[in-house]
Amino acid sequence: MGKKFRAIKNIFIVWLIYTLSTYLYILVALIPFIVSVIYDEVYRGIVADYDAQLENLIGKQLPFAILFASVSSFLIYLWIAKRKGENLLEVCKFVKLPFKKVIVCIILGTGFLFFTPLILTIIDKFIPLNFSNYTERNAQEGFYMLLISVGIFGPFIEEVIFRGIIFDELNQMSSTKVALVIQSFLFALIHFNPIQSIPAFFVGLLLGTIIIWTGSIWSGIIVHASINTMSLILNKISFENFANNNPLYFLIIVLIAVFVVTPSSLYYLFKGNVHN
Repeated sequence: MGKKFRAIKNIFIVWLIYTLSTYLYILVALIPFIVSVIYDEVYRGIVADYDAQLENLIGKQLPFAILFASVSSFLIYLWIAKRKGENLLEVCKFVKLPFKKVIVCIILGTGFLFFTPLILTIIDKFIPLNFSNYTERNAQEGFYMLLISVGIFGPFIEEVIFRGIIFDELNQMSSTKVALVIQSFLFALIHFNPIQSIPAFFVGLLLGTIIIWTGSIWSGIIVHASINTMSLILNKISFENFANNNPLYFLIIVLIAVFVVTPSSLYYLFKGNVHN
């Protein structure tokens, strides 16, 4: 019982560090806005609806918050591991990945991205989901800043947290399969929105599985980064409009991605399973 409690405590601390780092940056960035609101209402007697302005400001600062939280959290995790006499790079399995597997992971991430609309369409038949303006709300910020933060730094730190530290903690007190499912559930939980959380659970299972197969967290980071980056690029080029205007071509692309690209990539990685 003591071992399980310690693991749960460690998992909570890991999550808390990253979450607090993110909100700390946003809070500091909002200080000028907060001061101006107080000044307007207290000294100038101006009372206005600041909700839209606040939401827009947070949206603009979020990519920077992800960058700050990613770097600061990783440094803190390194320090904590060192204090415990552990090597974080070994715990998270930062093992060199062969070039061929790097390419396959990029292809896998691109192919698996097309599972998302398929999963959401199926679930929407049973549980209505609100898709309205979701894409537009997530495309307000600068594209290149999003590529760096959401496309690279976000996947890196999330793999360290969930498929690295948390999975290691869970695997010490349960089987690999149980640890795999729980870390996927926790990964889905932090996304808060069903439109993100449901696909995130399956992505968590995928990433955890290929890291086990390859023995390297780099495989998870590369696949995760490919999914996020391709999602941003497709959104940038208005791929959704293409899909709506050309449903047959879109269906062909999805079928190839789902039934050819993804399975063949998975088979290649499974074939090279380090545990075989």
